Amino acid sequence: MPFVTILNETDSDLHIAMLAGVPCHFDNNVPPGGRFRAGVTSTPWGYEARIPRPGNEFSSEESWSRAGVLAGGVAAGTASVIVGSMWALRSLGGWFSPPGQVAVRTAGNLWNGANAAFAQGADGAVLRKDWWMVGFADVTYAIRVVDGRYDLVEV
Repeated sequence: MPFVTILNETDSDLHIAMLAGVPCHFDNNVPPGGRFRAGVTSTPWGYEARIPRPGNEFSSEESWSRAGVLAGGVAAGTASVIVGSMWALRSLGGWFSPPGQVAVRTAGNLWNGANAAFAQGADGAVLRKDWWMVGFADVTYAIRVVDGRYDLVEV
């Protein structure tokens, strides 16, 4: 299992997380010059860093909440596609009834709502990188401010 180390090379404390859709590994209040370290699988990971503000810490509750939103959105989207396809193929018996039309619209709206909720950035987020591959060897990254922007670079 490779280890990922992320160095905080900025002038401020950071909340740092590794994401697989939701925060799986995180450390809050990593000081300047400090490090975050996690043993992870060799898969693509997302990374997020936040400037500490009241209530914007990474937490297990946030992870479960995001996972629920994603699962609900996937279920609603899948149901919408299946029912919509059956409706288009008229395998549900002629024109779809008004309650069925409401069900399809509701499933679609749930899917859109889940996407919107997941796409909203957290308060204080200064860095978000999606899908960087972690191979079979340990890797070290650093969060730096380059030209006034936070960036994740391999060290």
